[in-house]
Amino acid sequence: MPQPFLAELEQFLAETRIPPTRFGRLVVNDMNFVRQVRQGRSPRLDTVELVRTLMERMRREHQRKVAAERKAAEAEARRAKAAAARKAKAKAAAKAKPKRKPTSSRGRR
Repeated sequence: MPQPFLAELEQFLAETRIPPTRFGRLVVNDMNFVRQVRQGRSPRLDTVELVRTLMERMRREHQRKVAAERKAAEAEARRAKAAAARKAKAKAAAKAKPKRKPTSSRGRR
């Protein structure tokens, strides 16, 4: 029983990048939980069910967070691209304007 559970646990930790000690503390209030499972501890069936349920919930939250971050990054990229286009357009417009010769008021009367 511990091998498939350990594989699920390792995959979850890799996907979410949650440190093993934090995960153990959050899920079963035991920061050594993951280390002990890696060393061969066989958790009780109700603990395995609880951990799987919480992993699924945390996975959904993580996916929402990643999606929101991706959306924000895409929006920022669009804003930066639009700003660069405006800057290039303004530069081209300034270059296309005919320059007037500076006039001095001294020579005139």
